[in-house]
Amino acid sequence: MASKHHMDMCNGPLFRKIILFALPLIATAALQQLFSAADMVIVGRFGSDADMAAVGSCLPVCGLIVNIFFGISIGAGVICANGIGAKDKLRTSRSIHTAMMFAGIGGITLMVIGLISAKPVLIMMNTPDNVLDKAVWYMVIYCLGLPTLSLYAYGATLLRTMGDTKRPLYYLIFSGIVNIIANYILVVFFSMGAAGVSLATALSFALSAVLVIRAMSGMPGAMKFKRTLLKIDWKIFREMLRIGLPAGIHGCLFAISNVVIQGAINSFGSTAMAGSAAALNIETIIYAGSFSFNQAATSFAGQNMGAKKYDRVKRSAVYCIITSGVLVGAAGAVCTIFGRQLLSIYNPNPEIISKGMERAIAVFLSYGLCAIMDSISGTLRGMGKSFDPMLLSIFGVCFVRIVWVWSIFRLHKTLSMLMLSYPVSYAVTIVLTGWMLKKELAKYLEHKNSGYSTVAKV
Repeated sequence: MASKHHMDMCNGPLFRKIILFALPLIATAALQQLFSAADMVIVGRFGSDADMAAVGSCLPVCGLIVNIFFGISIGAGVICANGIGAKDKLRTSRSIHTAMMFAGIGGITLMVIGLISAKPVLIMMNTPDNVLDKAVWYMVIYCLGLPTLSLYAYGATLLRTMGDTKRPLYYLIFSGIVNIIANYILVVFFSMGAAGVSLATALSFALSAVLVIRAMSGMPGAMKFKRTLLKIDWKIFREMLRIGLPAGIHGCLFAISNVVIQGAINSFGSTAMAGSAAALNIETIIYAGSFSFNQAATSFAGQNMGAKKYDRVKRSAVYCIITSGVLVGAAGAVCTIFGRQLLSIYNPNPEIISKGMERAIAVFLSYGLCAIMDSISGTLRGMGKSFDPMLLSIFGVCFVRIVWVWSIFRLHKTLSMLMLSYPVSYAVTIVLTGWMLKKELAKYLEHKNSGYSTVAKV
């Protein structure tokens, strides 16, 4: 299964390969968020404050709709990585085609669910009347693009699992430029506001899906995508669900906690919503590093578990945790220092900037903790451990945030106090999942050192 686009994660210098894997992925994720930031800048500059608030209020809802389904793509990536690591061509091919078949069916299902649930969820979040209609239109158009987003997300995950992180970057640059041009035309010349932003995004989803599927069709051997092989292998699908569904539930509950927080933000009015939306957009750029090392941790752990090289699993976890914590923490600090200047790009309104800084000071600096948390969970998922980490993360992130909103925030009702729920939840989750990772790694290494061959249950 050799290819110039395939990286052997089971042999050779580990740290160098992790960096080579992560850097294009960081650039991909950062550019993706920069293109999303361009959406906010265009709607903030050429639309109304209500349009900007509408886009910002929809982001947690979008996460709520897609997280369970897209979490399963993590399971698909792990199963594919195991097949590559074990040099099992049949397993590799079947995992790819099972994943892509499910992506197509599930994307259509998601679209229907999203169209039905978008408005009720926005109303439940106390979305102000002057924002609601714009937010509903944003969600309707976004949901219509979910089938192609699904194909892109699963295809990109599988390409990264194979070690190909460069081509998704190139495709993103192209589709992102198209997105910005479409945004400008629809918002400035057609005055479509939030709906125009959503339509441009949906068009970029479709373009990205076409490019990724084309790339997968050009892979060699068992890694090649063929439409004639599209079929769900139910045994592999059950394994994908076992690993991916807890990750999806985990992501969905994260999104629910963020919806609860967004509802609390909405209680401060459209100015606070717009400021928080701008800060959140910057956060997603910072988060690119966290997401990238999470993917690296999952892929390297998955391939090396398949090859039964447990010492490399441990070393890759350590490298990802330390490197991501330092790099993402530094990015958060820089964005905090220049926070006002960055927020002014989105909207020059001093009140919006002030509200955005309340969020920025509390959250930007905590993203180093978020990166450490994500690298730990990524390693555990690559090891095939998904259910127990899900439970620990649900408590550490979701439960802590919701309790914070319903207790401490109610006693001290300020935006800054609300945002402190983020660093507190990250710290609690690191302690819980870090303990589990240490325990799991020790178990595998102990079996290896004792001469007992432990088969990774993934």
